[in-house]
Amino acid sequence: MARSFCAWKLKKGADEWEVAEQVRISPAPKQGGWAGTQLRFLSISRGQSVLTDVERGSLAIAGRRAGLPAMQRMWFHRQGHSLGYNKPRGESHPIQVFFFDAQTRLWCHQRLPAAAIEASAGADTWFIACRNGRVYAFSLEGAPLWSELIPHPRRDNSTNEFWGLPVFHPRLRLAAEDRMLAIGAEQHLHRYQTSGHRLWTEALPLAEVAGDERFSADVSADVPTRAERLATLGLTQEAQREQVQTGYLRFRRDTLLNAGWLKQLQISDFESTSQAEGNSGEATIQAVIDLAFQPGISVLRASLDSVVAGTQDGFVHVFDRDGSLKQTFQVGRTVITDLLVDAAGPRAACCAGRLTLFDGSRISGTAEMTEYYAKLEACGMGVLAWKANEVWLVQPSGRVQLVAEAERAIRGCWGHANGFYVLAGDLASFRIRSQPAPGRASYILPTQQSEADPQR
Repeated sequence: MARSFCAWKLKKGADEWEVAEQVRISPAPKQGGWAGTQLRFLSISRGQSVLTDVERGSLAIAGRRAGLPAMQRMWFHRQGHSLGYNKPRGESHPIQVFFFDAQTRLWCHQRLPAAAIEASAGADTWFIACRNGRVYAFSLEGAPLWSELIPHPRRDNSTNEFWGLPVFHPRLRLAAEDRMLAIGAEQHLHRYQTSGHRLWTEALPLAEVAGDERFSADVSADVPTRAERLATLGLTQEAQREQVQTGYLRFRRDTLLNAGWLKQLQISDFESTSQAEGNSGEATIQAVIDLAFQPGISVLRASLDSVVAGTQDGFVHVFDRDGSLKQTFQVGRTVITDLLVDAAGPRAACCAGRLTLFDGSRISGTAEMTEYYAKLEACGMGVLAWKANEVWLVQPSGRVQLVAEAERAIRGCWGHANGFYVLAGDLASFRIRSQPAPGRASYILPTQQSEADPQR
């Protein structure tokens, strides 16, 4: 019995939008993306990978290549190339990356010394960030170009390696656009040339908060009197007693495990002998603890003229190509899960279920979503937000134009000037109805982008 197509429920926007077409790709894809002007999908069948290319518009199968090495993940290039990744279970098997051309032909494969965190594509280079703190660069054909250990003060200034302790590397974020490569390493942002030369490094601006950023608490302690402390030292003569200053405690602890011994908890000295003499055995003292956690970069995006960083405490920072901070927006108080940028700068940010829309240098609108976090894609002048089995289409003003729910989990969304595609078991094409309801204006058509260049 043939399986029916995935059923869709349009919760909002049914009078403007429709599911124009659905096609089935076998085996069912687990991932896809724009590879040039066509969609490319990665499927797994009996331990082997299958790549399927689908034409934009007609959704006709443009090519299919089976019997490829097993791959868990794939990244896609605007010129039609793609990069596959496989991390087998167990340390005995190497971590591999596979390089494909626009016709899904496997050019070559390379091994990586550590697991990959993410990858990004420049004009003619693949960049891969790994858990060993390094970024590796390859040509589109798979030739190794360079590798660099990304600077990170907390790791570089620690003594863990000297004592044989584990070395903790930062979680790297990558964003490449044309000839620009931006790398985020927790609280620091770096820009590199595609040749591997570092141009500049900037730290994230500190958030302005009321009061002391350190945690403060009253600690009750049984502090001995000055006389008791001097008696412990065996000092009985008054001349000897006057030459000794007492009245302080020090606590040392390493909360980071990779920065050597740090003085994290300190109790201030008593200021004078008379004050110390007046203290009883029971004292309440103020303890100040520097918090180990500092919010870092959670997502990084780049355009031709700017680098945009989303942070773990809800900020969006916009830097220019020279590393100067141009703008800062606070869109929430927790982790920014995704960012969308274009030539004008940030276009949308998702933080704790709130979608914030930008228009150039200002916030143009917001929308509250049912999902706590979502992935973002461009769709004409609007923004697609998707997670689980629901996809939202939001206008720059914040108006929700479409909410569609699938009966199966959504694997990806890809927008273009006239609509968008959704992979949820099957590949569905959404488009504006030929005759929308009177008085309902659509903000999806047109854009300045050509039909042959799908938006990402």
